[in-house]
Amino acid sequence: MPKSSSGPLQALALCLPLVLGACSSDEETTYLPCPSVVIIPEAAALTRFSEAGRDLSDIRFEAAITGAQAFCAYEGWDLDIWVDVDLDVQRGPAMAAAGSGAAPASFSYFMALASRDLQVIAREGFEFSAPLNDEIPQIQAAEQLGTRVTLARDSLGDDLVVLLGIELSREELAYNRNEL
Repeated sequence: MPKSSSGPLQALALCLPLVLGACSSDEETTYLPCPSVVIIPEAAALTRFSEAGRDLSDIRFEAAITGAQAFCAYEGWDLDIWVDVDLDVQRGPAMAAAGSGAAPASFSYFMALASRDLQVIAREGFEFSAPLNDEIPQIQAAEQLGTRVTLARDSLGDDLVVLLGIELSREELAYNRNEL
């Protein structure tokens, strides 16, 4: 009579629930919340003009914060927050006309940490520079920003809001308000 080869498989099948049961845990993983991220609509974009005027042909470059996502980690009452920020920078007609001698597209943007009622707790500025030219008329970049805050004993990360925006002059802010 031929010998069955299912003996070892049957033994494994019988032991499998015991092995898998050893992997499970009665402890539940607790995920603590991160702050929400808000890109300030009026400060989400920048249109930088040349000194020649405010016509569309005078645009040096345009920049925008196109997305953001927060990640966080708790260490006691300290909260480490990392924000991935997506930036898009595009050369305008005035920069293209200036040719290879044109200055890079440089601008400042900020990350502020605020309470839910938007009272700013901390603010930090960052610089971005894009060397745009004929070969590279547009750059999409991702930057990671980070900060640490000590939470009050009765607070969690979702009691905070991360605000992002591009630093604008009065004229640039007025331009954005007219475009919205």
